[in-house]
Amino acid sequence: MKRFFKFMVKYRYVMFPVFAITALAIFGGALTLLWNWLMPSIFGLTAINFWQAIGLFVLARLLFSGMGFHKGNRRFRHHHSVSNAEREKWMAMSFEERREWFKQRRFERGCGFRSKFNKKESNKPENE
Repeated sequence: MKRFFKFMVKYRYVMFPVFAITALAIFGGALTLLWNWLMPSIFGLTAINFWQAIGLFVLARLLFSGMGFHKGNRRFRHHHSVSNAEREKWMAMSFEERREWFKQRRFERGCGFRSKFNKKESNKPENE
């Protein structure tokens, strides 16, 4: 096993292009087969060849996942920051307090819009 890792470290500049070409061939072949099997019968589209499938794969990669220049793991990126005090307050809450917090937030926000129907009408008397 140790010899295998030494081989991979020694020839990593040769093995990476071989792996990339193999992966591209497998994805291109799978995309060609799936397209030619499903798309003509479902949507009435024409069949494609291997190079068109590779182009479609590259186009989908560019459109749906960007160019790949992002740093870090996108799964753990947050769009807002939570302070340590807020986090500690949340961790100190009981289950019932958290449930009330969610109920309050849901009805105050009104699904992202300020709405006259979501405001509490506590200042009006009930007998009117």
